[in-house]
Amino acid sequence: MRKGNGMIGKWAWTLHLAAALFAGFSVNALAQAPPAASSSGPSRILLDVLVSDKAGNPVSGLTREDFKLLDSREPVTVRSFTAHAPGDGSENGMFVVIDNLNSGFGIATSELLQLETYLDKSGKLSLPVAVFLLTDSGILQVTQFSANGPEVADRLRHTKATVVPARLKSGFRADQERMNTSLNSFTKLVAGLGSIYGHKVVVWLGPGWPVIDSSEADFGPQQQAFCYTTAINISNALREEQIIVDLVSQVGSVTASGANEENGRELFWESFLKPLTKETKAEAGYLALQVFAIYSGGTVVLGSNDLGKEIARTAQDATSWYTLTFDSEKAPAPNTWYDVEVKIDKPQVKVRTTNGYYAQP
Repeated sequence: MRKGNGMIGKWAWTLHLAAALFAGFSVNALAQAPPAASSSGPSRILLDVLVSDKAGNPVSGLTREDFKLLDSREPVTVRSFTAHAPGDGSENGMFVVIDNLNSGFGIATSELLQLETYLDKSGKLSLPVAVFLLTDSGILQVTQFSANGPEVADRLRHTKATVVPARLKSGFRADQERMNTSLNSFTKLVAGLGSIYGHKVVVWLGPGWPVIDSSEADFGPQQQAFCYTTAINISNALREEQIIVDLVSQVGSVTASGANEENGRELFWESFLKPLTKETKAEAGYLALQVFAIYSGGTVVLGSNDLGKEIARTAQDATSWYTLTFDSEKAPAPNTWYDVEVKIDKPQVKVRTTNGYYAQP
């Protein structure tokens, strides 16, 4: 992990986050203050649940009685239950982001070519796809929503001049800028998908943005408040808007210096998978894309040489899932974290959903 260059690195980090508070994220809807306390009754919590067998194939045909739902380790009643099956019209789409900002030149080019190959070979897609591009100027949509794989691939080839990756800048300040741009772009994408009803899947092709080590920066109460607020609101939006994030990359995770972690090495972002329950515990690591992906019920696949296979798996997951709702009682304080666990009394099945939620008084 690259460390800051003494006081210069720390000062730059402080200025950068301060600027983000007032110029960048603060104008984004997802980065506003957490929801105000409500005097209403119980809140209805919605969960999208993916169930797969030992081989990773979606498990269909389950009923309400197969599910046991725990809220903070206490059993709760499932208020509504819907099973979604392929072809029933309930699936919405897959939104693929090509990370041109945080991937190296060769990696981003390879991932783009593998996406084109997958689309060409797929023909008619089981799930309509729209492709986005992340650059140093933000995120933009490069293909229209379509279930015609070759048509989407052809559109990508015609915009090659736009999607050819630029070489990464290096240095601590450049890492901060990439984190800022990436996070702001991600919040805008999530906010935009909120206008689409139902279950959505985001496939992020890239290693994620730099994870800044707060211990190597002048990280004070103002920065903690920003990270706490942003982490809560993105987490809430992913669950409430039924968005699952899958991160897929040919390489490992991105460190603060933009270098790749070696396979098998403990990843910095894994230290932040435990719920953020207090503002005083907030760090920049809670804003890592990998953390949001796991929270959403998605997956993180690093070091894959077959992106087409991973994209196909994600598309398959998105055609068969279950939607459950339950009532959450009023919390004793704003943004109180409650763990959620979904159990199924079936052998050798894996359940993926959000690991909890922030409740209000």
